[in-house]
Amino acid sequence: MKKLIVVLTLMAIPCIFCQEKALNIQGAWKLVYQKMTTPYNTNINPLENIEIKIFSKSYFSFGCQETDGASAGGGKYTLDGKKYVESIIYFPVPSYINRKITFTMEMKNDTLYQYGIVDSTSNLHVLDKFIRLD
Repeated sequence: MKKLIVVLTLMAIPCIFCQEKALNIQGAWKLVYQKMTTPYNTNINPLENIEIKIFSKSYFSFGCQETDGASAGGGKYTLDGKKYVESIIYFPVPSYINRKITFTMEMKNDTLYQYGIVDSTSNLHVLDKFIRLD
């Protein structure tokens, strides 16, 4: 019986250390890569624009300086493991207000990857890569 307990204990130890750590996305992030894909084309943003995204405990906001002006948006978010859901409160395109968009979030060191379907009507997929600023 003691051998069985020892074996089960040894088998459980790796499971304890394999648990996924919660993502800490709070802070300021700079967009360094963006790929948008539909069934008809792929567009890789040349990032001539400067976009910063900021996460608090439950809110997000972004600002983007573009060659022909600026835009901003934001709202609330939830993060459960890798599942990130934005609930948009303000955005330059009125049809996006009150929309919920689900992304998958992954982090490697100080790089944050956010990807998912932004618009199911056009089947617009987006992949964003951010680096931490603070």
